[in-house]
Amino acid sequence: MTREENYNDNIVIVTRGKCLTDPISTSGKRLLLFRLVAVVIIPLCGLTVFGALKLAESLHDRAMMADAKAQVQRGIDIGEFIDAVQLERIQTMHSLQNNRKQDSADVQAAFKQTMDSIKLIPKWPVCGFQTSDDLERYLVRERAQISTQTDENETSIYFHILRYYTDINSCFVKVFQTLVGEIEHKTLWKEVVAYKTIVLAKENVGIYMTIGEYYFTIGNVSQIEYNDLRCNAEMAKDNIEVIKSYSLVAEQIVEKHKSHNSQIIADFDTFDRTSKAYYHYSNASVELGHAFIDVALAYLDILHQIKSDLESYILHSIESETDIAENTVMLMAFIFIISAITAPIVVTMLHRLASKLQTIALDLTVKSKNLDDEKKRAQDLLHQMLPHEIALQLQRKQTVAAEFFESATIFFSDIVGFTTMSSKITPLQVIEFLNKLYAFFDDCLDIYDVYKVETIGDAYMVVSGIPVSNGNRHALEIGLMALDLMERTKTFSIPHLPNEKLQVRVGCHTGPCAAGVVGNKMPRYCLFGDTVNTASRMESTSLPLRIHISKFCKAALDDIGGFTTEYRGEIEVKV
Repeated sequence: MTREENYNDNIVIVTRGKCLTDPISTSGKRLLLFRLVAVVIIPLCGLTVFGALKLAESLHDRAMMADAKAQVQRGIDIGEFIDAVQLERIQTMHSLQNNRKQDSADVQAAFKQTMDSIKLIPKWPVCGFQTSDDLERYLVRERAQISTQTDENETSIYFHILRYYTDINSCFVKVFQTLVGEIEHKTLWKEVVAYKTIVLAKENVGIYMTIGEYYFTIGNVSQIEYNDLRCNAEMAKDNIEVIKSYSLVAEQIVEKHKSHNSQIIADFDTFDRTSKAYYHYSNASVELGHAFIDVALAYLDILHQIKSDLESYILHSIESETDIAENTVMLMAFIFIISAITAPIVVTMLHRLASKLQTIALDLTVKSKNLDDEKKRAQDLLHQMLPHEIALQLQRKQTVAAEFFESATIFFSDIVGFTTMSSKITPLQVIEFLNKLYAFFDDCLDIYDVYKVETIGDAYMVVSGIPVSNGNRHALEIGLMALDLMERTKTFSIPHLPNEKLQVRVGCHTGPCAAGVVGNKMPRYCLFGDTVNTASRMESTSLPLRIHISKFCKAALDDIGGFTTEYRGEIEVKV
């Protein structure tokens, strides 16, 4: 990670993190290559993973479409068998009602349609029948029994046959409902429910037709049959309303067929209202029964058309989504293959690029290192000459205005007998002595909130409260530092004068002061004002190994507390 601080347009400080290594080293080259590869490979891998996931999703969607299509087709096949049994029931009951045999053309055609629809059912067992042949044999046997029925109790025979066909369809309707309910589709589930409901409505209408023909022909049915008549009529109406409420597509299909067949629906509703109004219908007749069956067959055909339109819509929608899934599979496979082929090519090209960049980086590193070394030396020198905050302002090319400080404490010290000691050693040894002493003093300053202003000869000047104000702590900081320096000088050994004892005198004063940078070629941070002069006079009139403070400095220390002072008395100080 890197952190950059932009102070102006020309200076940028960059801090290196753990992830930045020298690009000219082997590890640096590897890291650079890793980054270059990561920039391209990560998106490429993301694209590859995305392609793989979308490919898997598309394959899953295609499989789901295939399963949904197979389930829908199986539901349609079972629905065709239910329709065939409905038609056989209608034709058989109509033939019986009109005293005709089962060998009539309409009945035989219905038998054949039922047998053909059985062959369309793909999976067995169904409804207790292990194979299609079992169901066919059962139907043939039951039809033979129907043909041998006598006319002794025509009504009983009629409704016995009705229950026989209804029981068969009832079982297959349950199978149909279960099968359709298992169809998983995100967008067509409403249409699938509507399709299931139209099949139920057709079955309700088929039962209503069979009982209704007897009702309008004879006019007298038992309470149970009449209840079945009305129950199926109402259920058919409810199912049609459910179709319209579940699916907008189904509603549009229903409304289209209702508008095209309004007269048939109106006639069917008339018969329904009649059966609803009269439990025993006195105006029943054979002609009325025929009229009813004709209208009911036409109405059932309308429902069959609605069912066919829903089948077509569902199958067409599944086919369209299957095509989309197929195209998506091909597209995702293409993306996956291209990504897999591109990856090694990109890695090779980036490896060559990393090698070239390493060569360029090697040259830049040498030049950059030299520049950084020079810059660091210049900054270190500037920070030694000026306070840190002032140095940063100059680096930013900001104007450093002079400041006035309400209160600060200034410290001066010099070496007692320095001139005599200097005469005993060479000039170079004097410089060595002062350098060692002031380095000794400088180490002590680091633990206090003070700033070393300057050294002139053997004089040492320190201030607290400038350039950063520290409230009323400046006297405390200078006081502690002065005591510490005085104590440390007892252990200091003077080079080349081992028998001499170092004696320092100190002066301190507290007061207002102005400060600012003076000069351009060699700028210095200087203090101005009477406080500086007074502090210097405190030092020059001090005694060896003593700290001479003004009354203002004493007052500041007394406010803080913890310092013991001794009154010196009046002395003459040159102002």
